[in-house]
Amino acid sequence: MSRALSPFGPGVLRFALAWVVVLTHTCPLKLGGWAVYVFFVLSGYWITAMWSQKYSLCKAPYATFLTSRYWRIIPLFLVCNAIGAAMVFLAPHWFPANAAEIYNPVWWVRAVLLAGSSKQFLLLPPAWSLDIEMIFYIIAPFLVTGGLISSRWIPRSKMPLFLASMTIALLCVWLFTGIKTGRNLSCFFAGALAFECQWRPSRKMALSSAGFLGGAIALGLCFPTTRVFIWSAGALPSDQWMSRLCLVVAATFVFIPFAIHTVYQSSSKLDRTLGDMAYAVYISHYLVIFGFENTFRGSTSTSISLLIQYTAILLSSFLLYRYVEGPSERLRRNFVSSRKKQPGTLAPKAGVLAHEAEAK
Repeated sequence: MSRALSPFGPGVLRFALAWVVVLTHTCPLKLGGWAVYVFFVLSGYWITAMWSQKYSLCKAPYATFLTSRYWRIIPLFLVCNAIGAAMVFLAPHWFPANAAEIYNPVWWVRAVLLAGSSKQFLLLPPAWSLDIEMIFYIIAPFLVTGGLISSRWIPRSKMPLFLASMTIALLCVWLFTGIKTGRNLSCFFAGALAFECQWRPSRKMALSSAGFLGGAIALGLCFPTTRVFIWSAGALPSDQWMSRLCLVVAATFVFIPFAIHTVYQSSSKLDRTLGDMAYAVYISHYLVIFGFENTFRGSTSTSISLLIQYTAILLSSFLLYRYVEGPSERLRRNFVSSRKKQPGTLAPKAGVLAHEAEAK
């Protein structure tokens, strides 16, 4: 296994996507939604792969799967929420009036459940995506290949057609009804379809998709009428939001060849570490930004302020990964291993070469 850090590494991509979200919250960049949707595509791929290769072969597969996926998210999520709650207690004037909801035990119950938690005040704004993740985790084993009941309904040879139809149908639901869940779940199903088809984009195709997207973004920045969709310090007019979301979703699907190409690449130890840290960067960065801006607003230049914030985000994410996520992950993986019906390592499905990215 190569020790070099490759730009095509699966961990590098996840870490980069997390930082796109950070940039969106610190600069007039409007690509945070795109990064989250690419995360959804990758999650759809890996959840389908892991169900097929590992969880379906465990004792009580569905219960083991849900326990494992919930365990993957909840420890760091609760720690970051506890930090946010302490900030509300110590500096309530930093927060909107509805932040007082956190003193209601019902708020914490809904937060801990994750699914449906985005309907209330969010101490961690990026946590809206965890709500969608949990919904997909709940339904995925019923619908993806080798699921609890999908194999009884749908012949294996028809599964790609089913997943493709679901992806298109969910996009249509969003476009014609405005239901956000359709948009979000379509990305998961696109990732599941890539695994089921064992689609392996070539390096040339991956570079072409990334190059086309980068070129389109660069071209869009050149014209005031399109720049507002990508980079703008002002609020986007309400009548243009649907157009922007359509562009974001289109950009996500254009980028899929590059994203899927990375999952077939060998991963070095550093690449795996960066990939594991991506969740910590994603879920905790807003607390650093919010605390810094309220404490030092106007006292430093913009460039120095951003440098300090990015350094603090990187350091805090590493500490959370080292002392919260890392120990929790070791326990979780031991739990999953103990649930295997047969001892030994399960052979991966042909074509899957990258490490199992059991991450956000």
